[in-house]
Amino acid sequence: MTHHNAGHILDLSQAARVEPLDIAGMIITLWRGKWVILLSTVAMLLLAGYYAFAIASPRYAATTTLHVDTNRFAITENGVSSAGGTGNLNTEVAILRSRHLLEQVVDTLNLQTDPAFNRYLTPVAQWSITGLRNQMRDWLSGSTTPAPDQAAIRAKTVENLRNTISIQTQRDSAVLSITATTGKSETAATIANTLADLYLVDQINTQFSTSETAVTWLSEKVFELQIELAEKENAITELIARAQIGDEATLDAISRQAIETDNRLQEARAALTKLDDGTQVSATGTSLSADSQQLSNQIAALELYRANLSAQLADQSASLAQLQHLRREADATRVLYETFLSRLQDVSLQSGLSAPRSRILNIAEPGTYVAPRKMLILAMAGLLGVAVGIMLAVLQAARRTGIRTADALADATGLPVMAQLPAKWRKKPPVKDAARTLRAAVLLQAAEDSAQTILCTSGLVDDGQKDTAFLLGQALHDLGRSVLVFDGDLRNSKANGDLNAIIKGAQDGDAMIHSDRRWGVDVLRTHAGNAHPADLFCSRNFNMFLNRMRERYDHIIIAAPPVLPAPDTLVLAQHSDAVIYAVQCDRTKPETIRAGQQALEGAQAPITGFVLTGVDIRKQKTAGASIWPSGKAHPIGAATL
Repeated sequence: MTHHNAGHILDLSQAARVEPLDIAGMIITLWRGKWVILLSTVAMLLLAGYYAFAIASPRYAATTTLHVDTNRFAITENGVSSAGGTGNLNTEVAILRSRHLLEQVVDTLNLQTDPAFNRYLTPVAQWSITGLRNQMRDWLSGSTTPAPDQAAIRAKTVENLRNTISIQTQRDSAVLSITATTGKSETAATIANTLADLYLVDQINTQFSTSETAVTWLSEKVFELQIELAEKENAITELIARAQIGDEATLDAISRQAIETDNRLQEARAALTKLDDGTQVSATGTSLSADSQQLSNQIAALELYRANLSAQLADQSASLAQLQHLRREADATRVLYETFLSRLQDVSLQSGLSAPRSRILNIAEPGTYVAPRKMLILAMAGLLGVAVGIMLAVLQAARRTGIRTADALADATGLPVMAQLPAKWRKKPPVKDAARTLRAAVLLQAAEDSAQTILCTSGLVDDGQKDTAFLLGQALHDLGRSVLVFDGDLRNSKANGDLNAIIKGAQDGDAMIHSDRRWGVDVLRTHAGNAHPADLFCSRNFNMFLNRMRERYDHIIIAAPPVLPAPDTLVLAQHSDAVIYAVQCDRTKPETIRAGQQALEGAQAPITGFVLTGVDIRKQKTAGASIWPSGKAHPIGAATL
């Protein structure tokens, strides 16, 4: 179990190390790009200011407030009803923004003749954005856009008017705010007040129209109910007359007569039975007595009378039931008639008292300035400019892959950095100090006697090796030594001296050497003539010429061309006692340096040390880097920028 769990223990030493946020590096990057940030911010502020103060048209807003009585009774087709609660405000907002009402505003204020609302009155310039867009659309469709008709112009004017109007409802109240925003303060107030006035007039017209419709409908309904009620009352009268229907007392009397008749009939039948039992003495077939006949006649009369009463009672009951049904229908019709008649009277009364359900609380005054908000635009533009500047500064820093500091150069090559030459080397104190530092480093790296021939070169382009050569020559001259600076870039030389002729003795070399008072050194500039520079440098004559110069001068400094494009420098390096490799600060890439270093090592002429040229001393101090030579000697490729 212990072994099983141990296999799952997280090895923290193998976990990915999270690099800390380099706050100092970020600050340095932003400081180096401060001018980019400043220029970006200024450019954004200028553009925003030009837009806010020169291009953007001022906008003015005016507001009218209305109170909508949501508890007031309104007239509908069915009579008078409540207008509803606060939810009705949304309906009023929709009415205020309706095309019907806005068209009235357009007609009242004649907005179709105002270029601010009817854009068709302003001709479109051919080379404007709108003009180019129209031309592109016509070109793609292969047809010309027809001129708009009056209906299209009116619809567009109404749409533009709607875009200038905003309507807000105040929370927990029945108040509406109508705000018009236009390019003129007076126009904004006029539009807001006109819309509010037309809205109130529209309410009155709507109520009047609705009341007229309701009165007509209720009148027709009352007339129909009146006729229906009269017909039912006539039916009741006819039924009473036709069936001779009495009241309930009459029906009760008939019922009592029927009961009495039933009782008398039973008594007569009982008497007849007794009488029949008394006359049957002996003989069968003897005739009934006179009393028995009289009772029989009486029973027959009572049965006939009883049948008549039953029939009369049935007719009266059926007629009475029909009568009650007709009376109930008549009563229901009468209730409806009275209800609609009452509503008709209410509507007639309300129609004579038509008034809007809203009232104006505050009329709009000439509009106040609302746009463009210039300070806000400038603030936003400033923030945007800073953001863009920071982004550009970061991108600029990311694109810089060159060596920036002496420590980075030493780490990337494993060789010492002998000196750092300032970018503004014409300032004497910094460049003098840098030259003395380079001189001391060269003399310390090699024995003083073996540093007679010194080669200054670079990688792909001129990274300041010629300036390095002259500065080093001047520093050596300050020690009282004679120095010859030989320009080894024969391919790009425009000098008159022919090196091939000089080394062969066909041309006086001393005549080609001139003294440079500014640097205190002798300078030899020549060209290769018809020979190849590499062939000249490999020749025995050049070697003999170089030996004669060594006997004449304490130091010979060769300002060689870049080492990578051509083999000239590799050949010259074999004649040198020390090789100084110039690296342009923040420009020369580490891979270029390594390629040049490997080429010189392959030619058995290793680099003695590096010189970092074009150094901004102030930035180096700000970044916290040393501006003095680095003594680091790391293995080649041990570190990269």
